[in-house]
Amino acid sequence: MLILLKIFIYPLSLLPLWLLRAILSPFKFLLKYVLKYREKVILKNLALAFPNKSTQFYRKIQNEFYDNLFFLISESIKSFTISQQEAARRMKVLNPEVLDKYAERNQSAIMVFGHFSNWELTPLACPSQIKHQITAIFQPLKNKAINDWILHNRSRTGVIMMTTKETNEFYEKNKLCITNTFIADQSPSKKGSGVWVDFFSEKTLFLVGMAVQAKKQNHPIVFIDIQRIAKGSYEITIEDMVPKPLDLSVEEIVQKFASRLEKQIKANPGNWLWSHNRWKHHFKDSKNV
Repeated sequence: MLILLKIFIYPLSLLPLWLLRAILSPFKFLLKYVLKYREKVILKNLALAFPNKSTQFYRKIQNEFYDNLFFLISESIKSFTISQQEAARRMKVLNPEVLDKYAERNQSAIMVFGHFSNWELTPLACPSQIKHQITAIFQPLKNKAINDWILHNRSRTGVIMMTTKETNEFYEKNKLCITNTFIADQSPSKKGSGVWVDFFSEKTLFLVGMAVQAKKQNHPIVFIDIQRIAKGSYEITIEDMVPKPLDLSVEEIVQKFASRLEKQIKANPGNWLWSHNRWKHHFKDSKNV
């Protein structure tokens, strides 16, 4: 399986991005019109987030979602051979000083963001633009060979990858000035493993890892706003979201993230990953959660 992936992906990743997109364009047609990738989930989520809108409204965002997904897939393939310099050129951090002020006083921090625009380029683009050592939480894949290949690519610019279970041990053994990254908009796998917050006027179950770590380690949290400004080009704006985590509860911290993420999505809804089954848990069925 890994050999087949490398034979297919590696030669494509060597191509210029514009040519790579052109070659893969039939795949976009296949996803959108033939397979209709997760269409029912996408439309269900849109109806929950934006109730009582027209069919045209939902279809417009759905089409934008498929466009964004195609950009993400093609740019993720390119990421296997893209240089750190090109990655930084394509994804520019506009205000690194927001994080750098913490690094300058030897204080670690947490970067949190959602599945918005292109999150796959961040481990390649950000290390050369901020002062912290970047670490990232990941969920291991069942196929160890593919898992190791992907981890190698994501860590080749110096990012330290770790599982959730390895986090506590890492902090006990290392005194590095780090910023740990969390993609925190997934739905928890179990009803009892998160907190319920308001998200698009729905009680929604969110993961709590970044909030728990922030309070345990007293690490400020910054929100990472990634916006596409052109095909293959992005800008990152860093925002101080929770500068003093000890002053807030876990629920309050998660609510701040959910509210900021919602604002980001509403401004450009087609760029979020609507194919997540985001509202699979229902608040009315969770009295004991």
